[in-house]
Amino acid sequence: MIRIPKRQIGDALLWLMAATLLLWFGDWAVWRVKVRSGGGYDTVQVNQILLTPLKNHRIKADEQSTTDERCASALFPHGGDDPCWWLRRHSTEWRSAWLTRPGALDKAGHAPQGITPQTLNGVILSSELHPH
Repeated sequence: MIRIPKRQIGDALLWLMAATLLLWFGDWAVWRVKVRSGGGYDTVQVNQILLTPLKNHRIKADEQSTTDERCASALFPHGGDDPCWWLRRHSTEWRSAWLTRPGALDKAGHAPQGITPQTLNGVILSSELHPH
C-alpha cells in the first residue's frame, strides 16, 4: 500500500486553490477589459417551460416563450450573469405555475403542511392547493 503524507495532500490542495483563484482573477481581468472596450456580454436564447401540477399528481409542461438572456463572455460568472458557455448548455428555464418562491416546495415537490394562499402572500398562481 502506498502512503501519502498528509503534508503533501495539504500542499496539493493549497496549490489547487491558488491556481483556481489565479484563473478566476485572470478571467475577471480579461472580462473587465472586454467590458470597457464595449464587449464582454452576449445573449443566448432561453426556452421557458411552465410546469403545472395536475390533480392526478402528474405535471403538465407547457412551452411558454423564448427570451434572450444576457450572459458574460467568460469562463466564470461575472457581473451577476452566467457565463455564455454554461447558458448555452442549459438553455431551458423551468418555472412552476404553483409556487414561485424558491424553496417553497419540499424535495418531493409538495407544499409544506399548513400552507394556505394567505400565508404565501400571493405567490400561488393557481386558485387552489392540491392536498397530497
